[in-house]
Amino acid sequence: MNKSILILGFLALMSGGQSLSAQVGINTDTPKTTLDIVQKDTATVKGRGFRLVDGNERETFALVCDADGVGTWKQITTPVIFGNIVNKTINFPFKKIGASSIPPSSLGMTEADSLFLNTGAYIELPPGMWRVDVICLLEGMPAESMIINDYKMWFRGTFGDNAESRHISPDVGIPSMAGYKLISGIKEPNDRYNFVSGSVIIRNTGMTIKRYYFILGAVDLRKGGLDATITSDAIFATYKSSFSENSITAIPIHMPDGILY
Repeated sequence: MNKSILILGFLALMSGGQSLSAQVGINTDTPKTTLDIVQKDTATVKGRGFRLVDGNERETFALVCDADGVGTWKQITTPVIFGNIVNKTINFPFKKIGASSIPPSSLGMTEADSLFLNTGAYIELPPGMWRVDVICLLEGMPAESMIINDYKMWFRGTFGDNAESRHISPDVGIPSMAGYKLISGIKEPNDRYNFVSGSVIIRNTGMTIKRYYFILGAVDLRKGGLDATITSDAIFATYKSSFSENSITAIPIHMPDGILY
């Protein structure tokens, strides 16, 4: 009975051209929102929420709205942003690396920053928090380079703010946490190829789309389990944009109340 009275009253106001500022309730005398629906089952009739038939209804579809608040049924998908792998080749010479110059306390922060090289690859992210996934293939030198094949190399990658950047963007990572800043990969002795891959968090706290550039390097060099440093100009690994395995993708992370941590 209450449901009928509330609905009839609503229709009467609308048909009479009146401005409606009251709240409407179905199966409740005290609606708490503009439209408040309370499901009430009986012994013979089981409620199933509400029904909207607009031609877009499908099984597993969800009710979503546009920027004006107009709702309809749509399939829920996760938007994906693809990065741009530009045409570029980077050689990593021995003399630019060495574990002795990368104290663990500063990895990804100060001295390690200067040892990154900018690949030119980038991804453009709208405001918000994003999980960015990277797969990067590196090519080691031929087996005849015996000095190189005696060493194990640990590469790191992350993102900088511009095309010339060799420093980690302050947008990378979560300030209250130690992780989510770097991806990494290990080249074992005598391996011709190796992957640097993983995920980082990027928080674009601005109001516009921002471009982030993939930087690579900050390499630890080891021989026989010990830190090592070489000043040779010999090339020990090469990044090539032409490798089909390379990819950069991002998906949004929706946090409670839009908090970006």
